[in-house]
Amino acid sequence: MRVPAFRQRLVGQLQRANRRLNTAYLEVFYQTNYLDLARRTDWLHHVPLASPAGGTASFAQLYVLLTVLREARVRHILELGVDQSSVILDQYANETGAHAVHIDDDKRWLARAVQSGPQVTAIHAPLRRTTVGGRSIDWYECSPPPGRFDLVVVDGPLACTASTRFNRLGVLGWLPEALAPEHLIAVDDSNRRGERHLVRSLENRLPEDSGNRQQREITGANTLTVMATARFDSVLYL
Repeated sequence: MRVPAFRQRLVGQLQRANRRLNTAYLEVFYQTNYLDLARRTDWLHHVPLASPAGGTASFAQLYVLLTVLREARVRHILELGVDQSSVILDQYANETGAHAVHIDDDKRWLARAVQSGPQVTAIHAPLRRTTVGGRSIDWYECSPPPGRFDLVVVDGPLACTASTRFNRLGVLGWLPEALAPEHLIAVDDSNRRGERHLVRSLENRLPEDSGNRQQREITGANTLTVMATARFDSVLYL
């Protein structure tokens, strides 16, 4: 028997409301755990917060990254697109002797979020039109920074509209060459179409024998996909 159209619409509205309520609950859960973990982290002197208006790192992302830094002890960090997460990464680098590299196309935002120093490098890179996988995108107008990174955070460039949704595919031109043999990759906003495509592309592009890589999606206000080789796979059980 055919379901009436109004009933289909009602079911759809209820399902969407349920998803929003569930993610809102999870975000509060991550907020509570993040603030508690931050309180117990001796090198975190300034605790960045997520914005209630959105547009910055979610509490889920901040919690995951803080847990990664506490447990994985990464040494070389590459962050694409600066955010509140940069504040955590740089304090970790300055306190532990690790090195963090940040790349962003917004010069003023980069200068506000990142303080360069011996352990921290800020790279301003305007966007330029390029083609990746047959798609025309805007990507950073710079070469991949030298070295190999054991943590890569993909949170830029902006990719929130139909015309920009595939911009972050540009990182495919840098990986896997910029990765250390044992590594973590964190792709933010992987609930969106462009980032889902990026995660699938990384799955196909990265070497199959690279440390028995596994991955997990962490969902709060948005979704963060974490890909980890064997040395770091403990962070997948957050």
